[in-house]
Amino acid sequence: MAPNVSVVITTYNQSRYIEQTIRSVLEQSYRDFEVVVVDDGSTDETPRLLARFGDQITVVRQANRGVAGSRNTGVRHARGSLVALLDGDDLWHPDKLTVQVNAAREHPESGLIVVEGVMFDGSVALGSSLLGDRAKEIFSETDNQVTGSFYELFLNRNFIMTVSQVMIPKEILESVGPSDEAVRLSSDYDLYLRIASKYRVTFLKDKLTYWRYSPTSSSGPDILRIFRFAHDDFQIWTKQLRSAPPARARMIRDNMARRINELALTAYYFGRRHNRVYATRFLLSMLRWRPFSIPLLLSLTGLCCPQFIAGAFGPIARRLAGKARI
Repeated sequence: MAPNVSVVITTYNQSRYIEQTIRSVLEQSYRDFEVVVVDDGSTDETPRLLARFGDQITVVRQANRGVAGSRNTGVRHARGSLVALLDGDDLWHPDKLTVQVNAAREHPESGLIVVEGVMFDGSVALGSSLLGDRAKEIFSETDNQVTGSFYELFLNRNFIMTVSQVMIPKEILESVGPSDEAVRLSSDYDLYLRIASKYRVTFLKDKLTYWRYSPTSSSGPDILRIFRFAHDDFQIWTKQLRSAPPARARMIRDNMARRINELALTAYYFGRRHNRVYATRFLLSMLRWRPFSIPLLLSLTGLCCPQFIAGAFGPIARRLAGKARI
């Protein structure tokens, strides 16, 4: 008989953490699940460590295809009606599956069930919430669980910090299609946005996921992530435009224009304070999406000028883009 939940773990060269991650699944209070681990061509000790778990897990090994390709492989092998995603270095609270399965039963109309969590590094918690400032927009003081249409909230940015927070009905994954392997860093955001465009989303305030921070991850250190994710975001929004009805298309275009303004100002100050060459290259690359953007062109001009001249650009750029912080 097929299990109710398929836990899909994707991993690549995470031998330092993978055993602890799998144990956090095997120790779940909810027991009707299978564990599918996709080893995306690891060259470290990961294959040997996975073998220790024997028939407690199903291991699928493939040549390296990236996170989206690993996720698609795992979903194809999943037999459960619910799929819980987990990165190979994150951890779960023992009640994580229990809480999400109960929420899925209460809200069968939901295409995405998301729990709260915390970020950690070693034994140190780095912040009190994975949803961050969006938690205040989602939950009232008395809410522990909220279900609704959250497409507009998702459109602004991806505020789900790790796929380890989410559970998705298998039929929803089949409906919206596989993760887009052409989206290099933000394939999870692309997936969430496609789901939120058609289905309701359930958020749970319970902090049941522990996201391991690593400055060497594919997304890089915090200070650079806003730049590293920008091109993926615009690629995703452009995809959304192709099928969006007129009202939603206007919303997407407004969001893209606002983000360009914010990125232009943020890159300008990053360049002045930290790395002018990196910021200049980033701004030039963003012209691909908005070749005639005044904020982009102003910020580029400002970075090329001496400081005493560039000071004149700051007030103009702030009026166009509002305040943006690094």
